[in-house]
Amino acid sequence: MWQTVITFLVVGIALFFIGRKLYRQLRRAADPSQSVSCGCSGGCSACNVSCDDKNTNQNEPKK
Repeated sequence: MWQTVITFLVVGIALFFIGRKLYRQLRRAADPSQSVSCGCSGGCSACNVSCDDKNTNQNEPKK
């Protein structure tokens, strides 16, 4: 009995987090201004300035 309850609880929690992640991804896809990651590597002409700054800072050699 308790094993079944715990199993359903664990599966329910996992489904909750998976569903939340999928919901957030779909919401970001629908509204690009909410996107956290940048797609500059794909050659997109609409990259934002912060994305360009990130890429130039990563490519600079450390002193």
